[in-house]
Amino acid sequence: MTLSGSAVVSSVFGQHLPGLPTGLNVGPEGNLYFLSRNNNALYKIIYTTDSAPTITGQPKNTTVAQGAATQLSITTTGSAPLVYQWQKNGINIAGATSATYPINQATLADSGRYAVVVSNTVGSVTSQTATISVTIPNALPTVTITTPISHTLYRAGEVMPFSGTAVDAEDGTLPASAFVWTVEFYHHTHLHDGPPIAVGVRNGQFTIPNQGETAADVFYRFVLTVTDSRGGIGRDSVDVDPSLVTVNVISNRAGLQLALNGPPITTPYSQTFVSGLKLSLSAPASQTLNGVTYDFIRWQNGSDVTNMITVPDTSITYAATYGVQPCPIPNSLTTSAITDQSARLHWQVAGYTDETRYAIRWRPTGAVSWTNVTNLTAINGVGTYSLTGLTSTSPYEWQVKTVCWPTDSSGFSVSALFQTFSTCTTLKNGSWNDLTVWSCNRIPTETDVVHLRHNLEIPPDHVAHAQHVYYDLPVLLTWAIGARLLLNQ
Repeated sequence: MTLSGSAVVSSVFGQHLPGLPTGLNVGPEGNLYFLSRNNNALYKIIYTTDSAPTITGQPKNTTVAQGAATQLSITTTGSAPLVYQWQKNGINIAGATSATYPINQATLADSGRYAVVVSNTVGSVTSQTATISVTIPNALPTVTITTPISHTLYRAGEVMPFSGTAVDAEDGTLPASAFVWTVEFYHHTHLHDGPPIAVGVRNGQFTIPNQGETAADVFYRFVLTVTDSRGGIGRDSVDVDPSLVTVNVISNRAGLQLALNGPPITTPYSQTFVSGLKLSLSAPASQTLNGVTYDFIRWQNGSDVTNMITVPDTSITYAATYGVQPCPIPNSLTTSAITDQSARLHWQVAGYTDETRYAIRWRPTGAVSWTNVTNLTAINGVGTYSLTGLTSTSPYEWQVKTVCWPTDSSGFSVSALFQTFSTCTTLKNGSWNDLTVWSCNRIPTETDVVHLRHNLEIPPDHVAHAQHVYYDLPVLLTWAIGARLLLNQ
């Protein structure tokens, strides 16, 4: 009771006293004494500032896997020292005398209802009950992809079967409904995620796309995910690798451009692709290179100008044939190595290709009929051909034309003229200036082809002439002092 202030204030100083207290008196030491008529006992009330324990944080229910760690704990207030005693199913746990009750490795026997009694010199309080549930650990499913086999080679457009199994320690063989199949596409260093290709089946088929990404550094990954009845997830994956081939694209004139799967490429060109891919391959109808216009004629494989190709299982070469338009007439006609019976013909042409062919016709000058020679080739636009079986000391003419394609050729060039030489052949050994030595019954001149079949000497200080000289070995031609031999002059 407080008497100070404007009003008298009374407050409770004791609760839960024994029934029918009576005879309240103050002892000499200041404590209060009273009798309880109900209990027939004397009680003493001692003044103190200590407080009874109060639980401010209750223990919580917990579920723990067998073998794992867990703990129960509380928070309290109250005058120290506080004494804790944990109980399981109402029975004290030996040694469990702190605010926390740890279980380092749970067993099934640890399952139960737990509470803790907290006490001090003033009083005690019991916590709410918390339940610990110990569960048996869930073994994850063992998942195995049986097909395809790891690192199987695939080709684009191929239908690839897949299958797998899954076994669980608790559930046994898992049903197809637990299966989810996905396929992941890897390109270079990154992944193209794909949606599930099959759900709820143990096996199925997946068609490898044959259009889209054309790079060679790719592969597919089959992933099987299986979930057991308790939510445990197991996975297996298998990678399949591409079957790679080389595609070569060339033209009969290096440097011409073609289009492979879109952008232009300069021939010759080579790239590695996955077999089975569908690619576009086209050739411009006309294009100019180094000032020369080329028209597309055909593909050597017989395909159209613009078409789709399927990359085969082995390396392949696609060759485009172009022709020059208009088909050029050869020029720079010359004749060399003229003898009494033969001559060598030369010509040049611009805008040639590897498939360009040439035709020659020749005849004695003034004759009506020509002799034709066809299907001749040239090297880097320079052609040569040797005529034989000619008549000595006779004039001839020859012409040449370009055959760009069997149905397309140029006109013949203007005629080139030449004359074969006469031949003087030795009949016996002797001196150059002896008329009886020669079959021509005269000493050879600068227009004569000399054929030495016998040993011969050019006498001292004599100047001999010939268009050219050839020997039958081991014939010897000797020069005396001061002798000379002038060829073609």
